[in-house]
Amino acid sequence: MIIHIISKSNKSVKNLLWVGLVFWSSLTYAQPGCDINLQGQVLDEHDGSVLSFAELRWLEQDRGVMADEVGRFTFSEICKGSMTLVVQHIGCEPDTLSFVVSRDTSIKLLLEHHTHLLDAIQVEARKPHKDIAPLQTMDLEEVSRSAAGSIAELASGQTGVYIYQSGTNIQKPMIRGQEGNRIAIVNNGAVVLGQQWGREHAPEVDAALIEEVEVVKGASSLRYGSSAIGGALKSSSGKINEQDSLHGWVKGEARSNGQSGSLAAKLGGRLTQRWPLYFQLAGSGRRGGDLKAPDFFLENTGTSQWSGQGRLGWMTDKWGVEIAYSLIETDLGILRYAHIGNLTDLEAMIERGEPSVPSQRFTYAIERPKQHVTHETTTSHVYWKPRLGHSVSLDVIRQYDLRQEYDNNLFSGDEANLQFELTSQQADLHYEGRFSEKYKLEIGGMGMRQANTYTGRFFIPNYERYDAGLYSIHHFHLDAWEFEAGARVDRRWQQAFMYREDTLYSPNRVFDGGSLHLGAAYSFGRWRSIVQLSRGWRPPEINELYSSGLHHGAAALEYGNESLEEERLWSLNLALDLDSQPVGLGYLDISAGAYSYWFDDYINLVPQQYNELTIRGAFPVWAQTVEDVWSRGVELDLKWKATKSISLDARGDWMISTNANYEYILNQPAPRLRMKGDVTCYENSKWKVNASLNWLAVARQQWTSVEQEIAPPPPAYSLFGAEIRTEWKVRDHAWMLQFRVENLLDIPYRDYLDRLRYFADAKGRSFNVRIFIPFG
Repeated sequence: MIIHIISKSNKSVKNLLWVGLVFWSSLTYAQPGCDINLQGQVLDEHDGSVLSFAELRWLEQDRGVMADEVGRFTFSEICKGSMTLVVQHIGCEPDTLSFVVSRDTSIKLLLEHHTHLLDAIQVEARKPHKDIAPLQTMDLEEVSRSAAGSIAELASGQTGVYIYQSGTNIQKPMIRGQEGNRIAIVNNGAVVLGQQWGREHAPEVDAALIEEVEVVKGASSLRYGSSAIGGALKSSSGKINEQDSLHGWVKGEARSNGQSGSLAAKLGGRLTQRWPLYFQLAGSGRRGGDLKAPDFFLENTGTSQWSGQGRLGWMTDKWGVEIAYSLIETDLGILRYAHIGNLTDLEAMIERGEPSVPSQRFTYAIERPKQHVTHETTTSHVYWKPRLGHSVSLDVIRQYDLRQEYDNNLFSGDEANLQFELTSQQADLHYEGRFSEKYKLEIGGMGMRQANTYTGRFFIPNYERYDAGLYSIHHFHLDAWEFEAGARVDRRWQQAFMYREDTLYSPNRVFDGGSLHLGAAYSFGRWRSIVQLSRGWRPPEINELYSSGLHHGAAALEYGNESLEEERLWSLNLALDLDSQPVGLGYLDISAGAYSYWFDDYINLVPQQYNELTIRGAFPVWAQTVEDVWSRGVELDLKWKATKSISLDARGDWMISTNANYEYILNQPAPRLRMKGDVTCYENSKWKVNASLNWLAVARQQWTSVEQEIAPPPPAYSLFGAEIRTEWKVRDHAWMLQFRVENLLDIPYRDYLDRLRYFADAKGRSFNVRIFIPFG
């Protein structure tokens, strides 16, 4: 039943607090002890919007909690009897509510605000908890609609995020022209530590198990060290204690191109009503065969992947412990056309731009050349909340990464030509304190040990590495102004072990540096202006120093530069946002930005002007170079909600990079424009049908040094896609069925950011079917 309770406040600012209490019986009878749970959500009475970070205090026990970003909160270990709650929200006077609890209870707090204060309160409620940089996030609903096979593909719809790839099945995210060693990939709170130094080494993250994605460009990137000099990409599989009852989802997908299929599932909940013990299990599997360009099959581009993860946590209002384990195994075929036996055929292939005998046969077989990757992550997370608005957390993480690479060599049998084993142990300590509604502090430190060994032919040496770092981040909110400031210092000690002319060579290198971030934002009406200034640094990675030989996944010979020093960066970011401006019958959101990066001693892998013949075939030669680089660009994001049923999104990016002599830098993204129109064709309380059309236009990369390129940049291209999506309610859950077509017109094209574009077209048309079924 629903009971309405009216509580008058002693203050004149509030007129009414009314609370909807919904009681339900648990799966078993209520325990006689103090094992009752109270959970709920704080919402606005007028439009039902969430009120983030409201504070709630239980007077009888002097216990407090803070609601999260979506207004949800939980009190656990409650005894039967009366309970008095004080609820307060930034910009409002506190109110008090008394009631009786006898079993697990769910409540909704609907707060009354004066209409003219509503917008201001919503803005203040989310500050100072987030960076002042515009948030770019995807929640479970958006992720479930995205037909993405990788985390790079999942995030590429965000402004300033690109895909850097080696062929059609190996993809890495790029943020504003920075990728690889300059981007931190964070999954479930752990920075992914694999063999990410290779541009054809995709992050060991299963996109099928991701529920949330966030692009971090502000002060919070300082938490992730020098590897986040270009930003961070965070993903999560959701909170372990988001619901007490059993809940989860199942999703599956089938794609015509590659004749691939995937299935993923998640199950979580509370193990017992007596103890706050929660669990989560998830797993997925995916298999696909050779992808197809419009005119021929891309031979040996199949994929096989499976993953699983388990989480167990004891969660209370004051403290908690969570232990998690995940495993992902991937087999990837490498485009066979990129591995050529002699110099003459290689030069003819690059000049011709396509295989002499293109394949017309589909197969699921993954043959040489190929990769096999196994990645394990074990995490222990402990948190303590000594008082309201303050928390301390400790994460201890172990990661093990096994990478096996198989050359296109018929005489190698079943043995890998090259095998790396990377083991990393890391500890992160983080404190966060909200000292008032206007100030929040974050401080922390980390330490890491990493060791790498290899067997087979040499490419990078064995090495041992130790990292340590300390950081402090401050968030301020003063009326219409918001400020953030952060600083970090890091130190790395690294020793490599290799043989040169039968003599053990073990150079020691020590790198250290500091990072600084300053930002300010000013809100006026519906507008918000932002300026950010940062100073960062990055030490050279092991491959940039010592690589030597065939990097078979990239089909190239790569050579490092042992004389490299630290790379240092100054960056300036400007942004202007317009929030929900009425336009006609609808609303318009605008986000415009400009940025400028100045690198001292920028480390870049560039092709040399010759090819080299080895016993494994003929390959282009690439080498590490260093120079001062200036990168600058602009971004524009428009969202127009024309009517309740029609919306239009448009996103454009342009950037250019030059050295001190104003010569263009290679491997930077070409200008692009992405548009999407969405129409709600039918909607009622149980059923909804949407149709959308999207268009991606990518210009030819004209801002590059043609003299240094292996082959001229490919022509501009435009791709169209279409989608029909239907959602229907089943027991208060929205099931989804999606029909999607990619590259609708089956246009042959090549992307400049594809390292294997010299040898074949990108994939052609694909018809996809996707289903998502939540439960619980």
